[in-house]
Amino acid sequence: LLRLGQDLETAWHHSQAGESLKKRILRTVLEEIVVDVSNDPPEVTMTLHWSGGVHTQLRVAKNRTGQHRYRTDRTVTDLLPELARVCRDKDIAAILNRLGLKTGRGKTWIASRVASLRNRLGVEPYSADEDSEYMTLQDAGRTLGVSAASVRRLIEQNLLPARQVVAGAPWLIRREDLQLGDVQSAVQAILSGRKIPRRAAGQTQFPFK
Repeated sequence: LLRLGQDLETAWHHSQAGESLKKRILRTVLEEIVVDVSNDPPEVTMTLHWSGGVHTQLRVAKNRTGQHRYRTDRTVTDLLPELARVCRDKDIAAILNRLGLKTGRGKTWIASRVASLRNRLGVEPYSADEDSEYMTLQDAGRTLGVSAASVRRLIEQNLLPARQVVAGAPWLIRREDLQLGDVQSAVQAILSGRKIPRRAAGQTQFPFK
């Protein structure tokens, strides 16, 4: 028994030491655990009474109201408000899954899970109406009367301010930027079959922030 006691650490970390064995070990060496809960500061204090008479005290931070161990990745909570500007919940779910991001419980995203997180964060759902501040490539193309590919070309040539919150996400285009002189001139050139006018040297327009 003494020899086994000296090898306790080895036994505990052994690949064949299952949960049931570890529970039996703890029941053998622990007499009791006294728990005290404090709200100021929010923590749990545990006093372990060992069989040999030694006492050990552990302090663990207490979860606040509504807090639990299943936390959504910060990347998701940062992306969702931006994506909700131009994406419906099902489209946001598809983007998050494509990026390999999971829910707090390690599950893939579906529309209902996106909606639940969006509501928890206080983010309004996407609304495809004329009062919406932001547009997608497709919406901008329909408004301008050109294809989405043409709108992308305007973005690539720094004629139309736009941004992507992450690679693979939809472009965010401000509705008001469609009225910019350079954009309107380029659209007229496209509709008349002419080449898109290029900017003068040194004239640069960066995507908005």
